[in-house]
Amino acid sequence: MFVESIVRKRLLTGLMVMTMMLVTTAQGETSAEGHKHRLVHQRAGTAGHFYLLSGLGFFDQDGLNRRLAATGYDQLDDPSITIGLGGEMRFGRWIFGGQWHSLRNLDTEANADDFRADISGRYWVVSSGFSVIKWRGLSVQPMVGLGRGTMHFAVTSESGAAFDSILDQPVREVRLTQHGLLLDAALGVDYRFIIRESEKRRSYVVVGFRGGYLFTPYSGRWQTRGAEVTDGPDIGLNGVVLNLNLGLAWEGVRR
Repeated sequence: MFVESIVRKRLLTGLMVMTMMLVTTAQGETSAEGHKHRLVHQRAGTAGHFYLLSGLGFFDQDGLNRRLAATGYDQLDDPSITIGLGGEMRFGRWIFGGQWHSLRNLDTEANADDFRADISGRYWVVSSGFSVIKWRGLSVQPMVGLGRGTMHFAVTSESGAAFDSILDQPVREVRLTQHGLLLDAALGVDYRFIIRESEKRRSYVVVGFRGGYLFTPYSGRWQTRGAEVTDGPDIGLNGVVLNLNLGLAWEGVRR
């Protein structure tokens, strides 16, 4: 009886220990499943982003500068200021968006005697990319795009003239325009700061950097008021573009 009592006590102790172990394990699994559920519950859904950009474009203008120098004008060697806006949608790590930019050369004009020449432009690009790094608020994504670029070249007379002479020779300014197909390869780096959060949506302020290369594989002829201009230099938009961007973003939360 004494031996049986000892065995019975040890069996009961063992059963109690096993029960406690099972309960602890079950609670751990339940906690893990709950944590996993919360992570899934807070997983990001579709996101949108609108932003402003400003920076510099370093474009190849050698062909135009050779023509300017040959006719007595100063050369336009400085980079161009770029100002634009953009927007994109994100589906997981995939990104689809577009940008529009206005360009103005820092050498605002090239002078020759009583004439002034200046160059400006604009372009838009539709692009797509993939976020290769997505950690907390940081996102790094290579992008490729296709678009259209337009360059404007103007020559203006700065000399005074009598009214009748203007009527006899009314050409005081000539504006030339050239359009071209545009390819874009870029790398974007963004960091998001949460400014508002709810059960269904998060809102952010986004600061970032865009660096890339623009290439014009095809350019049309120069035109002035619809008429073609022959034998013009083919400049296009070929070069490096560096921009800082600031914008707002929102992100849905999946349940």
